Amino acid sequence: MRDIMLRDPEGRQILKERPLVQFTPSEYEGLGKKSPDSFGYAYYHSMRSQGISWETRTKVQYVDDEELAYMMTRHRQIHDFYHTLLGLKIKILDELTLKCFEFAQTGLPVGMLAGLFGSLRLPPDQKLAFYTVYAPWAVRSGAQARPLFNVFWEKHWDTPIVELRRQLNVSLPPDLS
Repeated sequence: MRDIMLRDPEGRQILKERPLVQFTPSEYEGLGKKSPDSFGYAYYHSMRSQGISWETRTKVQYVDDEELAYMMTRHRQIHDFYHTLLGLKIKILDELTLKCFEFAQTGLPVGMLAGLFGSLRLPPDQKLAFYTVYAPWAVRSGAQARPLFNVFWEKHWDTPIVELRRQLNVSLPPDLS
């Protein structure tokens, strides 16, 4: 991931500036007042509708290298942006799909392991859909998309989400298109 970030101007800027996803209460509420077609609005309403908060991401532990610790922190913090961008909810099938997408993007084995072993928890119909539709879409889409960890998300709150998907070469999963 670091090498990919260093080859990209925006990735290098992120590594240099090390932004963190954090908001004051008024900044966070302000996202919900943006244009209804914007990424910021979609993110805010996705989080609110599912009862989750950006504040709940656990801290990175056991990584001694300061830069790698930052990268893992950033990876955790922007995970919910991926949910928003891809139109995925916080439920097992969608989470496993996102983990496969992340694996295609980062090469981190946790994504593929989560997909393989997490799918054992799915009911038979969802398990079939995961293996035949969602995992293949996620791997293909993740490989075709611009590396999302190279996106300075904080600069895109006002970008129309449809335009952001186009810029990043991201499509919605088959049943959400």
